[in-house]
Amino acid sequence: MREQLVISGIPDSIRQDSWWLDAEPAVLENKAPRRETGFAISQIPLRSVFALLLIIAAADTLFWNGGFGVSIPLFTACLVAAVTIKAPDKRGLRRACTILIVSAAPAIEYVQFLSFMFLVIGTALAVVSVKVPNQALRSAGGQAIGLLRHLPIAWIRVPLLALKSLTVSAHRPGYRSHFASICRNWAFPVGGAFVFSALLIEANPLLWTIDAPNLNVAEVLQRVLFWGGIALLAWPILAGDLGEVPSCPEMKINITKFGINAGSVIRSLWLFNALIALQTVFDLSIILGGTALPAGMSYAEYAHRGAYPLLVMALLAGAFALTARPYLDEAATTRPLMYLWLGQNIVVCGSALLRLDLYIDVYGLTYMRIYAQIWICLVATGLALTAWQVHRSQSNAWLLRRCAGLAGIVLYAACFVNFAKVIVDYNVTLAEPDYGYLCRLNATSGIYRHVTVGETGYGYDLCHLKTPQIETWQEWGFRTWRALP
Repeated sequence: MREQLVISGIPDSIRQDSWWLDAEPAVLENKAPRRETGFAISQIPLRSVFALLLIIAAADTLFWNGGFGVSIPLFTACLVAAVTIKAPDKRGLRRACTILIVSAAPAIEYVQFLSFMFLVIGTALAVVSVKVPNQALRSAGGQAIGLLRHLPIAWIRVPLLALKSLTVSAHRPGYRSHFASICRNWAFPVGGAFVFSALLIEANPLLWTIDAPNLNVAEVLQRVLFWGGIALLAWPILAGDLGEVPSCPEMKINITKFGINAGSVIRSLWLFNALIALQTVFDLSIILGGTALPAGMSYAEYAHRGAYPLLVMALLAGAFALTARPYLDEAATTRPLMYLWLGQNIVVCGSALLRLDLYIDVYGLTYMRIYAQIWICLVATGLALTAWQVHRSQSNAWLLRRCAGLAGIVLYAACFVNFAKVIVDYNVTLAEPDYGYLCRLNATSGIYRHVTVGETGYGYDLCHLKTPQIETWQEWGFRTWRALP
């Protein structure tokens, strides 16, 4: 029996294909076999080494002296390919490729925080699909979240455990003799090769014409450190064992402690519906009926002061509907009052949207105002789903899953919208565009098309610098490419 050098810290699931650096024989008579809980250098699978080298080469090509654009989704594709090389079972490859394409599309369009997050989540889900094929997508999603949650800890532990285990292994029987054997076998050939190479370069006139590379030691060191960093970041993903991801414990809140019971719910519905009806009548009389505003208040101020409070009220209405759900069958009038409550809050969302439109007509679009419009529409749709949930007697979990899915779809679609260009194209039509704000938007806004060269004034100087550029192929992005002059 041959004992092997061990570095702890990596799961047993990757112990395959032992391939090099066997230790000297050890005397093991009258000793119980030692249970290894770590990772053996001599047991690193050749496929794992090849996969890691693939990731390092991809990172060097895509990121070193390059930019960030299409290089990011290409690197994630290489990462999933490396995991596939190491995986013994390829049945999950088709689903992994589909997930990766869908999650990478927003980053190919334009690299930003939202598209990057979709790419990270999609890559984790693709890795899980390759490592643990033929499992339900919901279970794979839970394991992907667990993988992302434990990666920061793994990035800290792997180098520390490797360093500790190397120190421990150096004191094991046979280590020094084996190291000395390697030195004896390779010292003379390597040293002789250097000597003969120097003599050949001196004697061969053809080799004189070859210019020696002008090495920058600092740059070489930085590049080696970059390779090491990529290896440390990628190794836990390649070698990590995806065990059971604990499910989230159920949170049970005793809502009766907050005064919510059958009697309070029906009284609240009567009172809340009356209050919101007064608000709806007042809003409609101003927006549609032409009722005069209080003295000193403009329509812009009226719109700005009311839009966001009404949105918050609609959110609270949805939360109240969820908490009141268990008591809807306690009285005959409770369910109709809930329908009326939800319907009136959908009208409130419409009122908030109208107020926001009035404000935008005067002061123009901004990111926050666009996001508020989208959020108001989402809240109104969520309230409509809540009414459908009440009608079909579905659980709150049913409603929350669909609301979360709806929000995810909207955020995914938003990755493909150039909001900066939308803001610029709308605001330049105003009587007094705020160029100080418009020129602070990103280069894909196309603001340079609306400013004459040589034009001076507040904010104009920045606009001349907002011309999109793609200097390297790694920086390519579909949105930036479309915005090129």
